[in-house]
Amino acid sequence: MKYNAYLLVFCMLLLSSCFKDKGNYDYTDINDITIGDKGFAADTIYNVRANVDRLTITPELNFSLDPEEKGSYKYEWVAVGTQKYPGERFVLGNERNLDCIITLPAEAFTLYLKITDQNTNVVFSKSVELNVSTSYTKGWILACEDDAGNVRVDMLSISRDTLHIK
Repeated sequence: MKYNAYLLVFCMLLLSSCFKDKGNYDYTDINDITIGDKGFAADTIYNVRANVDRLTITPELNFSLDPEEKGSYKYEWVAVGTQKYPGERFVLGNERNLDCIITLPAEAFTLYLKITDQNTNVVFSKSVELNVSTSYTKGWILACEDDAGNVRVDMLSISRDTLHIK
């Protein structure tokens, strides 16, 4: 008898899962933002010198429901450290296009463009490598004695261009 009661309860639970689901399934298309490869190709690496070079990136953007880009969007360019400052974020700009003189410390970074559609709060992003060096990051130190017998130290910097720093 006890076995039949368990079997009856099990069958009722099993059959109750066959009722029609009356959930709310109103789907609407969202504005899908595609960030193109211009400035973000897989083999792109930006090598810049801190406090010397200007980094300019004009991304190719495609908005599926807003081709004229008249909607409300929030842009953020963020460099995230990978070696000396792992995970540390440095905001470079909040405009659609990046155009700034790099003032970051010498480090390898991952540069992200994050676009937030403020109507849906959906975030789209793409990344590229960014290597920042200084004029003193890479090169040779030259030491010599001048005609008066004083020690003189120069540097031959090869950070990007070859520079003789006295």
